[in-house]
Amino acid sequence: MAGNAPAYAIKPLPFDPKSIKGLSEKILVSHHDNNYAGAVRRL
Repeated sequence: MAGNAPAYAIKPLPFDPKSIKGLSEKILVSHHDNNYAGAVRRL
């Protein structure tokens, strides 16, 4: 990897988290930020 350039870009959620019935927006956004984005940063 050259310099501090990230190897992978974190992508936004491909859907509106408010539109998912039965799961809270807060839980979906939190999981995306903490689990997915955290894993991408560690690559």
